[in-house]
Amino acid sequence: MKYAFIFDCDIPSGEDFNCQVGMGQEICLVAGVSPISEAIPLAKKLAAEGFDTMGFCGAFDDEMIAKISEAVGSSVSVNQMHFFPE
Repeated sequence: MKYAFIFDCDIPSGEDFNCQVGMGQEICLVAGVSPISEAIPLAKKLAAEGFDTMGFCGAFDDEMIAKISEAVGSSVSVNQMHFFPE
């Protein structure tokens, strides 16, 4: 399984703002994006690299999750983290 967790960060992210652990087909990648719209091209790139599951932080609203899901296709599981009210 190749899993990616993508979060909204406060600083411009660029391509090197991530951490990856694992080898071969067992990979977990954590990446920050800023602005949040950068998640769409990143998700498309990761899907093309074989990432089959992606989680997104609570900063991603339903509309953005729908856009990402459409961009990566139905073979990629896209999940949104939900947080309890403060």
